[in-house]
Amino acid sequence: MHPLSSGHNDDGFADMLVEAYLEGANKYDIPLACDFADGEESEDEAVRIMHQDIHREAVTFIKSWRENVIRQFEQGPYSYGVRDGVRL
Repeated sequence: MHPLSSGHNDDGFADMLVEAYLEGANKYDIPLACDFADGEESEDEAVRIMHQDIHREAVTFIKSWRENVIRQFEQGPYSYGVRDGVRL
């Protein structure tokens, strides 16, 4: 399934992004939000909340990305110009 096709699999793509993010954080020993949970939350609850938050952000990213790509397609063939002194 291609990410531009529709939004019906956004959760699946978001899951893949979340897993890649968490694997990278683990590989490079990057602290995660759940590492700073207060004493009132169990570790499992903190991980669950963090996972939900990252997933929500990933879905938002995917939807915004899709809208931007579609907008570019709707503008037609490449629009060449100059931005910041660089030819596009």
